[in-house]
Amino acid sequence: MQCLKQYSKMAKFREFYVQAGAGSNFLARHCLWNNNIENQYGFDEDTNEYHVQRDRTPADIIKLERNNGWEADELLRDRTAEIIPVLKSIHAHLVLADENKWDYPFSDKVHADNREELLNNRIDRLWREDVSLWTVSFIQPFYNCQEDIPEEIRNQIEEVQRYFTQCREYYFTLCEENNWNVDLITHLHPYETYSSLLTLPHNFKSLAMEVDDEVNLYVCGLLDIKVHNIQPEYYIVGKGETEDNKFWNRSVNLSDDSVSYRKIFFENDRYEIMKMYEFFDNRPYFNKNRVQIMKEFREYHDNNMELIKKFIPSIYRQIKSR
Repeated sequence: MQCLKQYSKMAKFREFYVQAGAGSNFLARHCLWNNNIENQYGFDEDTNEYHVQRDRTPADIIKLERNNGWEADELLRDRTAEIIPVLKSIHAHLVLADENKWDYPFSDKVHADNREELLNNRIDRLWREDVSLWTVSFIQPFYNCQEDIPEEIRNQIEEVQRYFTQCREYYFTLCEENNWNVDLITHLHPYETYSSLLTLPHNFKSLAMEVDDEVNLYVCGLLDIKVHNIQPEYYIVGKGETEDNKFWNRSVNLSDDSVSYRKIFFENDRYEIMKMYEFFDNRPYFNKNRVQIMKEFREYHDNNMELIKKFIPSIYRQIKSR
């Protein structure tokens, strides 16, 4: 892709990867927006779940004013038309695999719903905002089972990854051209949600949430509670590092730095919490409001523990016994 022009300034890109269930909306409200409720869409008291805008950038203008008919549409229109049948083919293969119980361990209904959402409502947004929640649904189900993927589907996956990469790199270029900073909290590193061939911007830094084996199970339990998909019999903490734990820590290995869920929430560690504020250039706000911030982080964790105690007591007993 051709660079639009040389930049007199350099846009900053900051991305923080927080596993689903690990409080990304809560962290966006506090570390990204400094507790500004104007960027909060709602709060579910029954599940202690916030709904918050997780990106902060002047590039929002793309979504609102440049929408359809702008340069990227011309650039990507033909390619998008070509890729839709490929996306539908991958989706159909995974639906059939699920029906026949083929061994794609990370394929589930959430991914299926997200694939349909991308195909039906978001295909025109791929170049102008973060759509990693939906693009990953075409990639993640095949994680760690390459030998089981038919060659035709494997080739199609590579093709859509190239397309996803082209869209995301165009977005990066557009932000750099206009000197638009992008602060983002999402679930996975873009190498996982778009492609490992993605070229990241010049001024790009990343931070990832790290979970250990016990915390990973706890976070998965919270996620199930918040989406009302509780399966208490599943939650038994194993010994050592599990494959699932490695899976959810992939972004840690790809990122510039990391923070620990255990230190942030279980230990209410001042320095680990401050690190997230500092990452988004909000260290002065943290210094000024440290006591209140630490209190709110502790209360959020206590409320989550009460949910675990109520809905999945097996996890609660294991955590409290250690």
